[in-house]
Amino acid sequence: MSVLNIQKAPLKLKNLHSFSQHIIKVIVNLREHSITIKLYTMKKLSFLLSLFFLSIITVYAQNIYTVNNNIGASANFNDLQVAVNTVPANSILLVHGSAITYGNITVRKPLSIIGTGYFIGSNQAPYTQANLGTSKLYRLTLDAGSNGSLVSGLTIDNWLVVDSTSNVTVSRNFINHGSYSTISYSTNVQFIQNYSNANLEMHYSTVTITNNIFYNNSYLNHNYTTTTISNNIFDRNSNSYSVLNLGSGSSSNFSNNILINSATSASSTICGGCGAALTATNNVSSDSTFRGTNNAVLNAGITTIFSQYNNSNTSFDSKYILTSGSPALGAGTGNTDAGIFAGINSYVLSGIPFIPNIYGLEIPNIGTTGSGLKVRIKAQTNN
Repeated sequence: MSVLNIQKAPLKLKNLHSFSQHIIKVIVNLREHSITIKLYTMKKLSFLLSLFFLSIITVYAQNIYTVNNNIGASANFNDLQVAVNTVPANSILLVHGSAITYGNITVRKPLSIIGTGYFIGSNQAPYTQANLGTSKLYRLTLDAGSNGSLVSGLTIDNWLVVDSTSNVTVSRNFINHGSYSTISYSTNVQFIQNYSNANLEMHYSTVTITNNIFYNNSYLNHNYTTTTISNNIFDRNSNSYSVLNLGSGSSSNFSNNILINSATSASSTICGGCGAALTATNNVSSDSTFRGTNNAVLNAGITTIFSQYNNSNTSFDSKYILTSGSPALGAGTGNTDAGIFAGINSYVLSGIPFIPNIYGLEIPNIGTTGSGLKVRIKAQTNN
């Protein structure tokens, strides 16, 4: 436990910056640390935390801006689209949690847009935030000119569109609708570590799809598209559609995935009529979906694969953690595990972004003019 006294009043950014640099030195080395802060001025605690968070991130990059559409909030912008249009290319936008959607957002320059994650409060610390708000968008479009962009930690309530761009990363987002996400005329798109209940339509693109949860009968539709699909979970309650549809000019390498099917009728198929366009190996299913593929584990049963799947005390994503005895352990290529928590892009609970997060905040009700308030902040770095 470290105690830091900030002696001057009123509290200034210079003090906060020095404070955050102190925190960084601790949490970079210890991964998680609890700091007790003795403050002489506490009029704007939420603003302090925003500045603390912002100044931590300056360790990683320049041109960082905050966006917060809560009424009366202190931030660089209160409108995300205005921020996107205004800031220089290669800037980072930190989007605060809010009950109000940030609306329809279109990106036409390289930017990093980082939210707070999702299922906040459902998972145990440190996979949560001190502020339980989420960064919600109605629609997000990464358009021509957005090459090299990153979007992470967002809740996208209606539609994700990636069009005519390259080298973009869509990571740790909750894509929360039952319609489609589309990737068209784009190269080297990284779709990783997301929780999605949307079908993914891909046209004339190259896409890497790893360590995602596809829920609610989502399927992947290809047209003149090449994909690598690994370490995903497909959680389905219907077998109306194949997991994959490889159209003309498409191919896919499909490995280390887990499919569970709670439908009462016959099994679904991995890919109807795909032939040589599909290379599938080391996949696990609760039914016989992956029959005829190499090194598959078939008919394992849902609760055999995920023992906590029906446990009401587990969150929407933690129920997919493999426990002792799961047939998915060691079932992947090279005796690695199948599923979302294996591989180089291991799924992160609650979509907590790769930047440091404050997951604990304790504020006493009583303070004095002389000694101020002792505020305890728990934070950790993330990969």
